[in-house]
Amino acid sequence: MEDRLYWYWLANIKGIGTATQRKLLSICPEPRRLFSMDNRSFAPLLTDKQMEAFTASRKIEKIKREYDELCRRGIVFLTERDGEYPDSLRALKNAPVALYRKGNPVPDGKKVAVVGARNCTVQGQTIAKYFGKELARAGVCVVSGMALGIDGAAHRGALDARMETGNPEQAGGTIGVLGCGINVRYPLEHYHLFDEMEANGTLLSEYNWNVRPNRGFFPARNQIMSAMCDAILVVEARRRSGSLITADMGLEQGKDIFAVPGRITDELSVGCNRLIQQGASVATCPAEILAQLGIRTEPADESGTKTDAKNFSLETDEKLVYSCLDFEPKYVDSIIRETGLSVQTVLSILYQLESRRCVRQVVNNYYAKTESELR
Repeated sequence: MEDRLYWYWLANIKGIGTATQRKLLSICPEPRRLFSMDNRSFAPLLTDKQMEAFTASRKIEKIKREYDELCRRGIVFLTERDGEYPDSLRALKNAPVALYRKGNPVPDGKKVAVVGARNCTVQGQTIAKYFGKELARAGVCVVSGMALGIDGAAHRGALDARMETGNPEQAGGTIGVLGCGINVRYPLEHYHLFDEMEANGTLLSEYNWNVRPNRGFFPARNQIMSAMCDAILVVEARRRSGSLITADMGLEQGKDIFAVPGRITDELSVGCNRLIQQGASVATCPAEILAQLGIRTEPADESGTKTDAKNFSLETDEKLVYSCLDFEPKYVDSIIRETGLSVQTVLSILYQLESRRCVRQVVNNYYAKTESELR
């Protein structure tokens, strides 16, 4: 049985977590030898229940069947000895002894974690998607946790950059770090995003297939995210937030922390504003993060080729409608009331602005500015 099968065995002994796996490796750094050692060697490290599980797990044929099934499902098993295993994780005290991957290999180069609230605002999603796209366009890998809200928006921005770039291989890519089994699509709302990530990004987990999400798994997931990255960007966060925990872990690991500032009256800005008070860098555009990473960006094109409203010669009525809009969706009746224009005029102008990608219809008759306004 090849060495990696013994690593697979060690990583999947029921009831024995990462900390205990590390203790076992401290006795013997080779899982192949651990497999055949006398149980008495481990007595001080394992509870009676763990010892029972340890003994029951040493079934070669069962291990091989499970590993073959893993490969059949297109899942790559990475041990800490593999070159693809992220070097930055090795410094963690209780780094996972192994990881599971679907999709593309883990990219080399700079990485930035983009995190924030699940129940975020439309503006927060717009900002996260914009930062994700521009960071990936500059060759930075965008890392997040596949959660609803900010995480998903950041992944989608990076995927868009990969698709829009003439040479997709030049884009930084994106990694989704899961707090569940590598094949578990959680949350279900991101079912199709998982497909996109498998095809054009990377999915990573320290949990094998069919392991259901558990609240206790997410701090470890956040630690992996922060350890993998050179910097962490928090877009929206409440006073008590998992994103702030990720930022705290990053601080302990010596990472650069950025936060998008917000209004002091907004609950979702409290966490970001507090991070800034505590010394995090203010993030108002991707170039600030790229500069900190030592990545030079080309100056903005002055030829007026951008597809946002500021580069169009808008008529008076168009300017009036556009000025009523923000990143938060606004109902068309409100726009009509604020501008004093007729229904037909407002709908015609919204159609024109939407065709120029300055405005988008979020849901029926609700309109908002697009991320192009952020450029």
